[in-house]
Amino acid sequence: EASARKLIDDMNRAGLTTVGVPGCDPVVSSFLRKWKTEGSLSIRTFCIEGDAAATPEQVDRSLRQIAAMRATLFQGDEWIDNIAYGETVYSPLHDPMFAVKSAPPADQLAQWRRIATAIATAGIPLHVHAELHDTIDAFLDQIEAVNKEHPVRNLRWVFAHVNQIDGPQLQRMQRLGMYAAVHPWAVINGGIMRDLFGDGASDMPPLRTIQDSGVIWGFGSDGTAANQYSPFQVLRFAVTGKMVGGTKVIRQTISREDALIAYTRRNAFFVFQENNLGSLQPGKLADLVVLDRDYLTIPEDQIADVQPVMTMTGGKIAWSDPSLKK
Repeated sequence: EASARKLIDDMNRAGLTTVGVPGCDPVVSSFLRKWKTEGSLSIRTFCIEGDAAATPEQVDRSLRQIAAMRATLFQGDEWIDNIAYGETVYSPLHDPMFAVKSAPPADQLAQWRRIATAIATAGIPLHVHAELHDTIDAFLDQIEAVNKEHPVRNLRWVFAHVNQIDGPQLQRMQRLGMYAAVHPWAVINGGIMRDLFGDGASDMPPLRTIQDSGVIWGFGSDGTAANQYSPFQVLRFAVTGKMVGGTKVIRQTISREDALIAYTRRNAFFVFQENNLGSLQPGKLADLVVLDRDYLTIPEDQIADVQPVMTMTGGKIAWSDPSLKK
C-alpha cells in the first residue's frame, strides 16, 4: 500500500491526474477505493479488463464471461471505473515487444474472431494491443467480418500502440469508426528499435500520418511497462522526434498543439470522460497542472524539461513544489 501511494504521488508530481490501465490489480484497486472513501485519492483510474484466453478451450470460458461483462462496465464513477475489454483478445496473437514480424495463422485468427464477435454482440468497447503491420491487417480483416453482422461503430473500438500502422490501415479504421491509442516505445527504446527495424524504425510510430488520417487518436506513454510516464518526455518526442537522450529517432513529427490535444482532450474521450476531463471549461472537473514555463512558446528541445509546480485533481492540490511553501 505504501508503494502504491508513493507511485501515485510521483505521477502527480509528473503532472498526471488520470491513468488508463490494462488490467487493474484487485489489491491496488482496493487501496484506491479506500483512499477515495477517505477523500485522499489524487489520481483517476480507468480499467481495461479481459480474460486473455490462450487456448480454444479458454475461449469458451471467455465467451461466457463476455456475455456477463456488460453489467460490470461503467458501474463506477469519475474516480475508478471499468471501461473496456482488453488489452489482449486472444493471447497467442499478442505481439511481443520488439518482435520484428508477425504472421497470424488462420486457426488463431478464428479464435480471435470468436471473441471479437462476442464483444461486439455484447456492445462492449474494445482496447486491443495491435503492434506490427501484418497483425494490424489481420485484426482489421476480422473486425470487418464481424462488423457485417454486428456493427462496431460507436462502440469505441481502439487499436493500441500501432507503431507500424500505415495510411491504408488508418483508412480502414476510419471506415469502421475505430480509434488509435498511440503509446510509442521509441521514447526510451529508440536505439533498440533502430537495431531491429533499421530505417523502418524512423516511422514507428508514423505520427504525422496518424494525425492527418482523420482517425481520432489519443497519446500516452505505456509507462511503466515500456516507457517512462512523464508526459513532457513523450510530448518532446512527438514534436522533435527525439528520444530521452536527445537522439532523433523518428522523422514524422507533429505540432506541439496537436500533441497536447492528443494527450488531454482526446485521452479524456478514450476513458469515456470527455464531459468531465481534458480541457479547462466551466462544468468540467478541476483537474489541472501549473507549469514552470510556457509549453507553447519555449524552444522545442526544452519541452522535456518542463516541470509541474502544482497538480490539482478535483480542485484539490495533489502535489506542489515544496519550494512554493517557502
